[in-house]
Amino acid sequence: MRSIGALLSLLFFHGAVGPNLLHLNSSEGDEMNRLMRWLLTPRRDERGDVPGWVMITVMTIVIASAILAIFQDRVTTFLGDTLDTYM
Repeated sequence: MRSIGALLSLLFFHGAVGPNLLHLNSSEGDEMNRLMRWLLTPRRDERGDVPGWVMITVMTIVIASAILAIFQDRVTTFLGDTLDTYM
């Protein structure tokens, strides 16, 4: 029964259910409050993966630039022919 109360509390918190479906006694409510505070408190060691995404973006730009620099004539001819066909 506690897991149902916990699920309803989580759904209520995110706006999926209304307050009439949320039936918790005070001890369950206190536990849910502690759980929600723990879940919503940002972790100090958690920085996300911003450096990874920056590296992927820079590598993609470098690869696209290298391909365009090496095969510029072929790429422009291909794109021109394709656009002429469909436009």
